[in-house]
Amino acid sequence: MEYDIKVVIDLLAQSIDRRLAEKYIQEAVEEAEVEKKEIYSEEEFKEICESLKKKGGIVGLFAKVINLPQYRETYFRLVAQKEKEEKEKIEILYRELYLAYEKLSHMQEELIKQEKLATIGRLAAAVGHELKNPLATIKNIAYYFKKYLSTDNDKIKTFINILDSEVNRAASIINNLLDFSKLRKLNISQFNLSEVMETTIPFIYIPSNKKIEFKKDYSTELIVEADKDKIKQVFINLLQNAVEAISEEGQISIEMKEAEDKVFISIEDNGCGMTEEVKAKIFEPLFTTKTKGLGLGLSIVKEILLQHNGEIEVESELNKGTKIKIFLPKNFIGYTDEKEKNISDRG
Repeated sequence: MEYDIKVVIDLLAQSIDRRLAEKYIQEAVEEAEVEKKEIYSEEEFKEICESLKKKGGIVGLFAKVINLPQYRETYFRLVAQKEKEEKEKIEILYRELYLAYEKLSHMQEELIKQEKLATIGRLAAAVGHELKNPLATIKNIAYYFKKYLSTDNDKIKTFINILDSEVNRAASIINNLLDFSKLRKLNISQFNLSEVMETTIPFIYIPSNKKIEFKKDYSTELIVEADKDKIKQVFINLLQNAVEAISEEGQISIEMKEAEDKVFISIEDNGCGMTEEVKAKIFEPLFTTKTKGLGLGLSIVKEILLQHNGEIEVESELNKGTKIKIFLPKNFIGYTDEKEKNISDRG
């Protein structure tokens, strides 16, 4: 049999002050001239008990009875209790360590994401400005050719139209880059959200081979306090995505209503939908499943809503469609310090 000296101290401390119990046991170990350790053999422990007996009184009596069978049962019960307590402590520490690890991992992911966003923002501003002027020149030349070049050659006309179309697409990409790089700047005003939606829908590009119906469910007046142009950009990006998700014929449902101190906005399509893996990544900058585009549209949407203390949720099922839900505060109260920090390195 082996004896745990800490458990022996706990037993003695049930009869006398704990500090005295520790003192007497330590003195007994020294007098017995055995090595200081936590676990002692039965023979070593007998020598320690012999030293304890010399203390007399309660301590001496304790040294005499501790090796009795009935007292050994008490010892073993205390050992089992102590082991259980230690196990529970270890489990608690493990849970705390795991939670700390999860939090640290999340913080690291957020840090990497924000560094990535800041780098993309600076790059977007530089590239966007550098490309804007030469692109404008090409667009003017294409316009000049279309207006003044007289030709019956259908191939040349087709090429000019393609040139004009591709320039417009490039301009759209550059505008996305510039929008992404300027997300910090807000121009807050009070406006009617319904009017913004009504003026946005006609500007959504719908290819001639698609037939799409817009189903609208909102009142004529939904007043909010926000950056009007940026909220319009949110609508454009989400509606354009919905159009692109529909292959030939489909429906886009738009719902907006007041929800206490917020406005609830829902944009739902019955297009291709997405997998859970894709859904988990759609707000990451430069992530896209499309053959064209940079993958910044939804990143811009999320960051604009972040600036407005808004929330965005996505529901999607492959081959059935996608529903985007937005909760936008009716009154702008500014973003929190943490959110401001996350977007403070832009532009």
